[in-house]
Amino acid sequence: MPWVRDKGAEPPTERPIPPELVDGNWLRGRQIFFSEQAMCFKCHTIGGAGGKIGPDLSNLKHRDYASVLRDIE
Repeated sequence: MPWVRDKGAEPPTERPIPPELVDGNWLRGRQIFFSEQAMCFKCHTIGGAGGKIGPDLSNLKHRDYASVLRDIE
């Protein structure tokens, strides 16, 4: 059962933060995404909020930096 953890098991490790994101600020990114200047939210959805024209970006937290950059370019 996936929700049962072996008491002797190592805790899950987090992925290392890519150098490009080390100084990132989640709150600032959210503000930019939903700003009237950038208007990302007009086309894209994240966490159920935003438009439906562009791809849903909710899965970005599960993707690596390089794959996201490839999709943007």
